[in-house]
Amino acid sequence: MRKGIVTYIDPVFGRGTIEDENEQDITFHLSNNEHNLQLNSVVSFEIAMGADGLIASNVTPMRHVCEVSNTFTAFHLLSTH
Repeated sequence: MRKGIVTYIDPVFGRGTIEDENEQDITFHLSNNEHNLQLNSVVSFEIAMGADGLIASNVTPMRHVCEVSNTFTAFHLLSTH
């Protein structure tokens, strides 16, 4: 399982983006969003191959980080708790 932060959600197009620990952007589909994710949610997820490349699947929230100034801070908080 990978870990990351939800950095973008577009309800019009039904997709969002997760930035993982390696600062790689991975797309996920909101139709698969069973947990009602929000921006800055820290999540775990699996990688699958979609029609347009890599896609996050089985996205599960780990904790919600409010007003995170940068990705490093969020992952630091995640790894220390």
